[in-house]
Amino acid sequence: MRVIDALKSPVTGRSCRCDVGGGNGCHRRVRRCLRCRELADRGEGHCHQIRNEIELEAHILRGEADKLGLIDTGKNVAIGYCAGGGYVLEQARAGADFKAVVVFHVTNPNPVVAGTPCNIKGRVLAIHGSADPVTPKPMMDAFEEEMTNAKIDWQVMMFGGAVHSFCDPTVHAGPTRYDEKLCRKSYMLMRDFFAETS
Repeated sequence: MRVIDALKSPVTGRSCRCDVGGGNGCHRRVRRCLRCRELADRGEGHCHQIRNEIELEAHILRGEADKLGLIDTGKNVAIGYCAGGGYVLEQARAGADFKAVVVFHVTNPNPVVAGTPCNIKGRVLAIHGSADPVTPKPMMDAFEEEMTNAKIDWQVMMFGGAVHSFCDPTVHAGPTRYDEKLCRKSYMLMRDFFAETS
């Protein structure tokens, strides 16, 4: 596993750490920094602050990854899981330079502030479960309508019967449940989606 440490964040004064790669199968993913997770747990009331801090943390991490030769800075893409998917979509709506965005079992697919203009520049793929009680179908329908009205190149892959958190190996019961098969399938879809994005 390769770890990027951006030492002290100028925003939070804390370490911002991101794991890149490592593990096997579905455990291979980029994890949000601890500060971003703390902020996300606070909820929508701090959305503007969260968005600014996440943007700065991501900038720091991209800079460190670029120095290590891990990324091609000309091909910015974003992925987000659960609430992180909602924050990635908010960044994209605000005009972040992402060529593609992929969200997995997204918690907040709709704009935090109703009527927010959709300034998404790249393609969008949402991978979701049809039985997700956290983000039910009406929310996903509104997301699809927003993408269509904004003329975004978008796709939604809906896994029949899947509940929330199917890519999180730490959950195993109730409305949030890991599913290794769906997780592997969703990562395959993500890789293909990125490969198709120029």
